[in-house]
Amino acid sequence: MTTLILSSSYPLPADVGRKVVMSGFLEWLQGAGSAGSAHSGRIVYAHLAPPRREQRDRLAVDLYEAEIDPAWKRLGAMAVEGLLRRRMPLQIAALGAADAAETLARLVAKLAPDLVIADTLRVVPVLERLPLEGARKVLYLDDLYSRRYARMIETIDRHPEAELDSLGTFARFLPNWMTRLVRLPRLQRALLMREMALMEVAEDSAPPRFDRCLLLNGQEAELLRRRSGADNIVSVPPFIKARECRLEPRPLDPPRFLFLGNLGYPANAYGLSRFLSEAAPQLFAARPDASLDIIGKGAGPALQAQVARLGGRVRLRGFVEDLDAALADATALIAPVLYGTGVKIKIIDALARGLPIVSTPTGVEGIEVVDGREGFLRETLAGFVEPLLQLTDPVVNRASSEAALELYRRRYSRDAAFAAYEEAFA
Repeated sequence: MTTLILSSSYPLPADVGRKVVMSGFLEWLQGAGSAGSAHSGRIVYAHLAPPRREQRDRLAVDLYEAEIDPAWKRLGAMAVEGLLRRRMPLQIAALGAADAAETLARLVAKLAPDLVIADTLRVVPVLERLPLEGARKVLYLDDLYSRRYARMIETIDRHPEAELDSLGTFARFLPNWMTRLVRLPRLQRALLMREMALMEVAEDSAPPRFDRCLLLNGQEAELLRRRSGADNIVSVPPFIKARECRLEPRPLDPPRFLFLGNLGYPANAYGLSRFLSEAAPQLFAARPDASLDIIGKGAGPALQAQVARLGGRVRLRGFVEDLDAALADATALIAPVLYGTGVKIKIIDALARGLPIVSTPTGVEGIEVVDGREGFLRETLAGFVEPLLQLTDPVVNRASSEAALELYRRRYSRDAAFAAYEEAFA
């Protein structure tokens, strides 16, 4: 069997959610070394992106670099197709891979792939130019961007002081002056309203053109089934590689709490900052011996200053190579997620290590975490203090740890994830 993957994202290093998911798909497709599996065969990863010179981690599959159109041509497509004709969302128009489609068409003619995986709606205009008669076509949607943009608009209205980044990783396709312009608050809200409407149309019209559409969040899969009337939409779990965890006593006296997340992402930085101001003082007053480790790169000057004011009990550790060791040495994970959509990979990272979780409901959306079982869910960040203190009790902590690990094994382990992929892609 020959598989072609079309993606605008390079899957390594697997340091953000979409890369984690694509890396999991690749591992399943490679059959984990099992000869004769139904999905063994040649795999070609077609990476659609601007030209880059830096070294990348090498893939274990065939890589085809498809260079997208130059910036001026992509800006023209955004102006005409996105702004004037309003035929497609800007983030789809901005990929601008007309030239790449021509070279990919020749590649596809030689490959004659049996399975084609499109990584999000961004690459669909390219896919539709390819000779794919007879191939099974699967669209990975990541999450519903229309819903993500609606949540961002709600956050702008409810928390005007919050810094949002509606572009995310999409910013790499735009010139610097445009990213600065788009991030102006008033313009950002207007563009989000526009993109929300166009993305909803694009999402609802996609399922009939594919054999299967995949989302991580089961609630979003059900929403898209209702909106589109299609029945070929399913949710699949992300596969998180983690060492098999043995439950060991966690540090409880003194307790060591953990925050995990890329602080260059405004939602993470904003949630953490709010926790440090609204909950951390009460937590440390109740347990002066407690500490908080913050793992994640990208902390800005304001957040660094806020951490410094709390003294040595809060540490910015930056990027950590050995996540297994860091999570094994924690009492509980703090997930102060105030806005966002999709499945939060950090929550599954914690489940995989049997680490109890204290989160907002938004933080565990799409994951079967139950309040009082794998940890605790609270609507407000001030409400985090009481469950964090509860988790310093050995009995409570052990019960939550066992439940977290059981949920990971049942839903997100290699066997569970690969069984879901077998059904979704076969």
